[in-house]
Amino acid sequence: MIRDVIIKEEGEWKIILKNLKDLTKVVYILKKNYDFEDIKIFKERIRNGLITGTKSEMMKIKKILSNKCIECILVKVVNRIEKIVIDVSNIKTSAELQEMIKINLEFPEFYGMNWDAFWDTITGGLELPKKLILVGWNNLKNKLPEDTEIMTNLLSDFNKEYPNLKCEIEYL
Repeated sequence: MIRDVIIKEEGEWKIILKNLKDLTKVVYILKKNYDFEDIKIFKERIRNGLITGTKSEMMKIKKILSNKCIECILVKVVNRIEKIVIDVSNIKTSAELQEMIKINLEFPEFYGMNWDAFWDTITGGLELPKKLILVGWNNLKNKLPEDTEIMTNLLSDFNKEYPNLKCEIEYL
């Protein structure tokens, strides 16, 4: 099948709904706006707010959903990393913290090294690990209280807004 060849070449892509309450609305919108060969097959591909397929299929669906004010993100399907441990105990500045985050979470080269860029990166397609362990957090909190509060809030907000991509955070 051509679709299988395309997925093998470019990988599988997924759309993640920001709000799972939109799932029924999404199915309705897509039934009306998308030409599915077999709606039963499509329903099997929607599970827990995830829609999977080829990149072009997902881009088309994302555009339809965006036009209907359904918030979602498009990401390439990869095996999520189970756990990342970051030792933040010796960090002294905000710039060092941003660099440590960029390196350990494998943020793109163009990462803006600030909290707005952090939010844009974690909500824009990069998948956080299933578990993030931050070692030396109390030291960092004492040195950079504003940054640690912002980071904690952003990670908490992310977990609330994207429950399908939830990242368990351990502050040690």
